[in-house]
Amino acid sequence: EERPAVAPAWSAAAMRARIEELACTGHISDRDANTQLRQLDLCDEEAEASVAAWLRERGAAHAAFRTGRRSAGTSLMHLRSMSGTEERNVELEGEYVGDNRFFANLLSSHWSTGSSVTVSRRWLPFCPTLLRFLHSPQPLFVDQLMYQLSLENALALHHCALYFLAAGEFFLEFFHIVHSRQHILLQDLELDGGDPGSLLFPPDPSDDCLDIYHLPLHGILMWLAALELSGAEAFRVLRQTGCLGSDSGDNSDTPDPSAKEAVTEIGTVLDELFSPSQDMWRGLLQGTSGMGLCEFEKAEERERRKVNLDCLHSLATRLRADLLSLPALAEPSADTDGVDGADNCAGAEVADSGADSKELAAKAIVAAEDRAKAAAAAENAFGQYLDGVYGFKLLCTELGITPGDFDALALAFCCGSADAQSLSSRQGFLGQLASQSCSSMDALQDLARSMGKRACSQECVSEFWDWLFRVFSSTSGPGDNSRASKKPRLYERPSMPVARPSIPTGVAASALRTVAPCLGSPQLLPSLVKYLTRREPQLPSLSRDTWQMMRVFLQRFPTPGSLEGYDDGDGEFPCLLDSFVEDVKSSRTVEESRKDSSAVHLANLTIESLPDEVVAKCFP
Repeated sequence: EERPAVAPAWSAAAMRARIEELACTGHISDRDANTQLRQLDLCDEEAEASVAAWLRERGAAHAAFRTGRRSAGTSLMHLRSMSGTEERNVELEGEYVGDNRFFANLLSSHWSTGSSVTVSRRWLPFCPTLLRFLHSPQPLFVDQLMYQLSLENALALHHCALYFLAAGEFFLEFFHIVHSRQHILLQDLELDGGDPGSLLFPPDPSDDCLDIYHLPLHGILMWLAALELSGAEAFRVLRQTGCLGSDSGDNSDTPDPSAKEAVTEIGTVLDELFSPSQDMWRGLLQGTSGMGLCEFEKAEERERRKVNLDCLHSLATRLRADLLSLPALAEPSADTDGVDGADNCAGAEVADSGADSKELAAKAIVAAEDRAKAAAAAENAFGQYLDGVYGFKLLCTELGITPGDFDALALAFCCGSADAQSLSSRQGFLGQLASQSCSSMDALQDLARSMGKRACSQECVSEFWDWLFRVFSSTSGPGDNSRASKKPRLYERPSMPVARPSIPTGVAASALRTVAPCLGSPQLLPSLVKYLTRREPQLPSLSRDTWQMMRVFLQRFPTPGSLEGYDDGDGEFPCLLDSFVEDVKSSRTVEESRKDSSAVHLANLTIESLPDEVVAKCFP
């Protein structure tokens, strides 16, 4: 169903009316509105083109958030499940969607069904946010899609993104999050032990084939690299997906002889996987999301993308080396004659001869044995600390840290725990220790200090902040926190309580005070903690978006003096922070007024005006 959309070519009068409407509804500040209106007053074609471009960028930034009056032109996409039992509508503002090439291509070229699209029932929860990202590619949307997803649902989301023709912008953010949350996603898999012939990844229970076994080869290898699976684990998955030829059903480590070409293809794909030299990623690194960012923010976004892409490419390169060093892939096949070892194992650059391949395979076996010994040593030394809350408290006592303080939180986070009061992930904890060859308490103390630095690092601080919300949050009822944000966010529940009977200082307030080192202990943080505690009756909980924006706010405005540059009219921060800034400024005004009054009073004092006992004491 399509309602009339605003014409793409705007006249000066239409742009003036649009700017006035945005200022009226609070989408833009009065300052920005006046600046653009002065541009239109010039009656110059170049100036009008500049204003039109500004309106498009500003519109894209707000396209996913319907905060003002409903626009006359909107697009409504109707999604229907294949079973016909569930339906959902996705509504986007027409003046921005109408000119969007993606949606024009999506609706007309691929389905030819108007605005009604039939999708899998398991995709319905993802579609609204995914379509908003495809139209307005903000990393926040991918973060929302991946929020508290299991591995099974994350794989279904990958299939959904492929169906809707998602490109590099989505998959770079998606697999960056997969890598950062690997311990949580993998906690239910039997990576160590178990039947080698059993499926490592869960099959799709809905029979829609939305699992890793029905992804294209590139997609499968992206998952194996981002999850940092070992070469043996990756080999097991590739056999089960059929990427190494037909699976004979036995548990031998030798692939089908006809899989030589498949192995060559896997090596080539891994060599180029997430490579910045590929056209798909090169264009992504040179461009931006087009969200109306300033030049500094655009450069910051490009740098963040480059760091994430380099990390994923290094993981793919490491996986390729691990795979091609396995005996099953590196040794020459006995079924072929007159073919040298390099050609036969499809890894000439890894081993130029059969002897070299055997040497590398022997080294790989020794390395695997060393890792197994390190894991066993770690379990013998620290296995007792996995005994729930009691075990974690005992470990904190041994390390000389207090449960609940920053070092304890960093330890639980880096070990993949889903709880702040225990080490819930046995694999994450022991795997972290084994990877660092840590088998003594002294070594663990050094490792714990490095974990604190890692949690505060630029690469991990955002994920650590999100982890804090997950472990301290609870489910809020409808209507809770309805005044906390200017924009109707997609995830208002669960929420982090500002106060809890067991924690008199409040959950959010206590968490902020505890993680101050991650923010550089900003001067403004104690004032924000006091404000949250004082506002608790009116604001019992914080949404995930508000919690995330608090970190951004404190990093950008660490001191009361820096608040002079805060603009509460641009809608960047939630209303809670607008109110806090207003409170701080008014308090400073009252304090300065009080100081001025005291100074005037002191200036008017004379010795004659002082009491005799004061004069006698001060001037003996």
